[in-house]
Amino acid sequence: MIKARFDQPPAAVSIAGRFAGQQWQTRLQLRSDQQAAGVATLWARAKVASLQDDGVRQGNAAMHRDAIVALGLEHRLLTPYTSFVAVDKTPVRPQDAAVQQAQIANRMPAGSRQPAPAVGYPRTALGLHWHLVIGFLLLGLALLLWQRAEFGGQAHAELA
Repeated sequence: MIKARFDQPPAAVSIAGRFAGQQWQTRLQLRSDQQAAGVATLWARAKVASLQDDGVRQGNAAMHRDAIVALGLEHRLLTPYTSFVAVDKTPVRPQDAAVQQAQIANRMPAGSRQPAPAVGYPRTALGLHWHLVIGFLLLGLALLLWQRAEFGGQAHAELA
């Protein structure tokens, strides 16, 4: 796919290249009355990618921020600096209807056979209590060994 933007489209385009090891060339006649949906969006996406690549090459990823924002807004593109906001204007209930409360069942993922109460938050503590107990025991053992080496050696020296 070839993407290009012209202020005034040319009457014809020549394309040349290699195909299966052979030189290949063709000429395409362009009709000025032909409108292709989505061409501007394709061009804008390629331009945003080119600007981002240029920023990365220059060591300043945000150097083309303003141009990327302008392209994103003009062509309604999702870019690192623009996003979409969906606003639902469809009324859920008539204005004169009373507000009601109701319990809604929690939906399970498709294909899940696990009952809903069994599904909970992940248990990510990884046995923190046991790690603390083992850590304090090792700390106490190290303190005993240090005390014995420090003070036990002096007691033997005094006896001799």
